[in-house]
Amino acid sequence: RAERGLARDRPALHSVAQLEIKNAEFGHGGSLLLLHTGEDLALMELSSDKSAHVLDTDQQPVRGAFFTEDDRWLIARCGTSTAGDPVDVRAWRVARQPHPSFAAVVGSRTLRLCQASPRGRWLLASDDEGIRIWDLSHDDPHDSERRLIAHRGSVAAVCWSPDEQSLVSAGMD
Repeated sequence: RAERGLARDRPALHSVAQLEIKNAEFGHGGSLLLLHTGEDLALMELSSDKSAHVLDTDQQPVRGAFFTEDDRWLIARCGTSTAGDPVDVRAWRVARQPHPSFAAVVGSRTLRLCQASPRGRWLLASDDEGIRIWDLSHDDPHDSERRLIAHRGSVAAVCWSPDEQSLVSAGMD
């Protein structure tokens, strides 16, 4: 049950009734809902009766999406599921309306990792070109990109310290 009647009676849900939902994910605080169709992402603020916002993925299918731990950002891997096809990593600041995105990674054919740090300050992506991180506390995270040089090959896993001050990576080298 929602605060006022059944959940299906919420006006915000009527705006997505025509979408074929394949996946849904709540934000960590429970007030945001992400609806995933494979082609589109729709972001709903459950605390209001506003319609869902369909997010621009630059006409690319969505492979997966997640909220940062603090629910400030929504991150998505966009591109076809065919091996070797280019993949983008896009990020939307949830509180900004309209929801413009920034493309962190564009056209990677070897994207392996895409994750946020424990508190949601950093976005990390790894491919054959190395590890890149962006500071999501910046107004324009695109300008905060840093490349980490630690491996001669691809990176298999990373682990952040809880305070986000350290990052450990495991590479194929």
